[in-house]
Amino acid sequence: MKHTLTLTFLVMLSVTLFAQSITNNHQLRKVTNNPTVKPLYDSIDEWPDPSHTPIMAVYKNTDYSYDANGNMLSNVFQQDSSSVYLNLSKVLNTYLPGDLLSTSTSQSWGYSSGWINGSQTIYTYNANNNHDSTIGKYWKNKAWTDTTLVFYQYNSTGLDTCETHQLFKTSNWMNSSRYLYFYNANGFDTCTIQQTWNGSNWTNASKNVSYYNSKNTDTLDVSLIWIDTASYWGNNEKNSHKPNVSGLDSIDIITLGSLHYWGPPYEEINYIYDANNNLIFYSAGNYPGSSGTLYENVSYAYDVNNILISSMTTSAPFLQDSIHYYFHQVVGINKITQKPFIPIYPNPTKGMFTIDNRGKSYTNCMLDVYNITGQIVYHKALHSFNSPTRITVDVPSGIYFIRLNSDQGTVNTKLEITK
Repeated sequence: MKHTLTLTFLVMLSVTLFAQSITNNHQLRKVTNNPTVKPLYDSIDEWPDPSHTPIMAVYKNTDYSYDANGNMLSNVFQQDSSSVYLNLSKVLNTYLPGDLLSTSTSQSWGYSSGWINGSQTIYTYNANNNHDSTIGKYWKNKAWTDTTLVFYQYNSTGLDTCETHQLFKTSNWMNSSRYLYFYNANGFDTCTIQQTWNGSNWTNASKNVSYYNSKNTDTLDVSLIWIDTASYWGNNEKNSHKPNVSGLDSIDIITLGSLHYWGPPYEEINYIYDANNNLIFYSAGNYPGSSGTLYENVSYAYDVNNILISSMTTSAPFLQDSIHYYFHQVVGINKITQKPFIPIYPNPTKGMFTIDNRGKSYTNCMLDVYNITGQIVYHKALHSFNSPTRITVDVPSGIYFIRLNSDQGTVNTKLEITK
């Protein structure tokens, strides 16, 4: 999992698009007897090396627009070229009543041609406002052409039990993959099974199992792969989580498996928080005693309102980048502050991961996963989110951003997918 130069550059580029992965209610603060103070992003700049301060940043997010409810409507991504910012891409969002995301459209800058449509995602909901389907389209011959379809099924308690992915071929939707979700008596996500379509039947591909302690904290996640020739679930990877005194994930220890047995731990991830439980330092590297060195360090800085204002990433052996977030504030949105971090594991992942609620309860939750161009590639209504929840996204390898929007505010984090 060592970061190559190419991957490091991708991380640098993708982090600059952080604002495209969050709405303007990124951080909220409830003030007694006063309207809520709410930050709206003006721009986000990135320096490729914190030891060098050029006149202008290399990349920039700018031109944000919002609706009356604080939902982000548009955002432009630009690149510095000889001290002049040039447009690269743009994201346009629309919403249904209740602040439900309806469409997300990505455009690219064609210079003399102006903005050119690239791809679009359409979201539908059932009568209970559960996310019903996601339709992916791309722009071809001056029209939107279907490419992908994801539809969801729920049980009587509103928990999703099946997520089916299809591809549009010729003139029909064809099955591609599906994910089956299982829960314990307390409604905690315990197992996810991925299956693929062989043309006539669904066949097992992989499985993730989660284990909890007496405090309902997720302490172990095990990834298994299906050995079809032997009808057997073989070991793939496991991630053990050690919580700190606040119940936050402080150490992850990752071990690779080889079908019938587990090898020694090979990677360790450490998390450090401040007194307000903001994540201030993240470090990933080889497990002590194993071969290899540090992969990546990330440090975070916050203002007095616990709003993320900057981050610095150092990737082995010495590549660095620094991100600065700029925003202004408005009042009148009545929501409550949340911290800008959601523990997710495993991370990196092949597509299946757990989002940890850290013992908190969220209501009217919407989960969005964004790619590096700012387009939403996954959208899910979680509703009452009060336990660690397994999520599966079927997307290419790369850097993604996760946003959880709820009545309690908005929290977010970064996700790396490697296949």
